Amino acid sequence: MRSEWSWHLFVLIRHMRSVSMGPEANIELIRALEEQIKEGKGDLIKLKRTRNSLLNISVRGPPEILVDIFSQVLIQSRSQGLGSGPHFYGYRPNSYSFLLVCHHWYEVASRTPQLWSFWGNTLAEWRKRHHHAVLADPIDLVLCELGVWSSPGPYGPLQRSIKDRAGRDLIRQVHLLSLREDPIPSIITWLTPDTQGVQRRSIESIDLQSMVNRTLDISNFFARLHLPELKSLLLCGVLRMPSWDHLVPQTTLLTTLSLDIDRISPTTPPTAAQLLSILNSNPGLQDLSLADIAIPEDDGDEFTPQVPLPDLKKVFLKGGLRPTLKLFGRLSFPDTFDRLELISLDSRAEDLSEVEPHLRDYLRRARGLQGQLKIEALHYPTGFMIRITDDSGSLRRIKLRVSPPRHYSDSMVDPCLNLVTFIPQGRPCCFTTNFPTKVLEGLLFAMPSIEELRVNGVVLSEGFLQPNPYGLYVGSRLLPSLRRLFLEDVTVKDDDWGHLKSYLAYQTSDGQLISLEIRGGLAHLCPEVAKEIGGLVEKFKCELAPKTRCPVGRCGEVTE
Repeated sequence: MRSEWSWHLFVLIRHMRSVSMGPEANIELIRALEEQIKEGKGDLIKLKRTRNSLLNISVRGPPEILVDIFSQVLIQSRSQGLGSGPHFYGYRPNSYSFLLVCHHWYEVASRTPQLWSFWGNTLAEWRKRHHHAVLADPIDLVLCELGVWSSPGPYGPLQRSIKDRAGRDLIRQVHLLSLREDPIPSIITWLTPDTQGVQRRSIESIDLQSMVNRTLDISNFFARLHLPELKSLLLCGVLRMPSWDHLVPQTTLLTTLSLDIDRISPTTPPTAAQLLSILNSNPGLQDLSLADIAIPEDDGDEFTPQVPLPDLKKVFLKGGLRPTLKLFGRLSFPDTFDRLELISLDSRAEDLSEVEPHLRDYLRRARGLQGQLKIEALHYPTGFMIRITDDSGSLRRIKLRVSPPRHYSDSMVDPCLNLVTFIPQGRPCCFTTNFPTKVLEGLLFAMPSIEELRVNGVVLSEGFLQPNPYGLYVGSRLLPSLRRLFLEDVTVKDDDWGHLKSYLAYQTSDGQLISLEIRGGLAHLCPEVAKEIGGLVEKFKCELAPKTRCPVGRCGEVTE
């Protein structure tokens, strides 16, 4: 007989179905059927069968899903005693019968007796074994709170559960991301031992990202815990850190280290010796990310020794130009890596002669480079003229980006043109740029092997689009291998629109250009472009407004 609990289970299954349901599902039809069932119109059995068929789970999950759902329905929450009060919002105890809304789930339940025998044959056995399993198994503590709540949540049960698990060393991962002041500070407090002394914990991964300007104090958390199993450490935000020397014995097995400590943090930046000690104690590092105050500013002799990191594959360094590249020069990498990103926060020309050789020497050694190189300057890089030579090996992608000053002048062209004199001849590459037109022309002239070009937020000037004396457009002369073109928020003057159309027509006439994407900027002219060349490329896409990206610290992006 169907009871209140069968409906509760049905709601759970329906909720899962709503999450996994693909766009092909006919939601309106389901709603119409539910209205007919509610009003008692027609053959109710047939209506319900049709409705249940549409609610069928599209993804064939493992049978353990059923066990988990039944357990959540059958077993009362641990905050209530086994003999206390009603179950789940007033539902009567012992009213347990289930209606499986699809035939597949019935087959799963009937053909996997070994799962059900583990849980027992009576409600008492289910309670006992579920209670034991929940308390004994290690868990991952993960919170990604991107919303802003007007009032704090009911943290009582959560606090008791976290403190209980932490006290019995049953937490393996602590990943907390929040855009509001709570609950990360509270959770850190619950995870920190109340007693004096240092306690051992088997936490393997810590990722703390606090996106508010209020200081998050994690000094006691690290001071009172010994973390010999820690393999991944990511810290981001305004943080009060423990002593940098304290992290050396705490971190010996790290494969991932990301430190993005905001400059307004009440934390003393590490000295070069302290940072190198941390890196030296983790020779198995594969992913290294250091930003802001995590990169030492001191100029002592501590940077002299090389730090051997034979497994390093990804590097992200963001700080002052001189300390960033000086630190990079002290890292001894393997012959291959997947990704390298250097972001400079300033541009001091007097630093170039000292730091440039470090980057050139490494790129000369990295003959097996397969990943992406990205060098970005947040301010105009007058002195940031790194010449990447053809010795770079098998480099496939390059991403260079600067943000020129608002008032651009011709006197700034030459420094930018010297920013890079590289592309391995005959090698396929991707180039992303927001350089002004004259700089763009000079850079692309040195890059005949570019297959993919992405241009962001520039005005293509008359000189870049008009025919040259040889009867070819400058762009086609510079980019004989161009296959994919992406223009985002790019504009041209009215008189130059015809030149741009002619250039695009030339690039597509022989089938060389196979992909054209326009977003923002010129997008209002897309119908005209589509009419002339839309059918000549394999991929043609237009969007009127550029996508808005809202960075959330170093740790990711939220796309709206």
